[in-house]
Amino acid sequence: MTLEEKLAKVPVENNFFSELSEVDIAYGKLMGKIAGKIILERTKNHLSQEDLAKKLGVKQSLISKWESGDNNFTFLQVIKIFNKLGIDIDIVFNPQNQYMQNSISPFRFTMPQKTKTIPSEDVRNILSEEFLEKESAIA
Repeated sequence: MTLEEKLAKVPVENNFFSELSEVDIAYGKLMGKIAGKIILERTKNHLSQEDLAKKLGVKQSLISKWESGDNNFTFLQVIKIFNKLGIDIDIVFNPQNQYMQNSISPFRFTMPQKTKTIPSEDVRNILSEEFLEKESAIA
């Protein structure tokens, strides 16, 4: 008998999550999405749990707990983890009722990316070069 056949014979209660509230289910889904993204990006970057732990300054066992759902993260931890993995954080808030869905577009919150600061002298040089090019084109 294959594993699939054995699993098919296991009795499962029809309403497996009946004791969980909608909030508990939503929270579990959110934590699962975050854990899944960490696993995906970690493996895409060819990092072991130990490698990621060293980058974050934590123990490998904590990475394992995060990925398996045995330990939940704070938003600060998520930001640090995603930053080290080079992941942009994009949170979408969608209205729950039909009236709100039709009248208001979803709110998006995106973490700003780091920008490069250009020294003021370089800016002046760039602007003066553009000005000189425009002046010579007019003449």
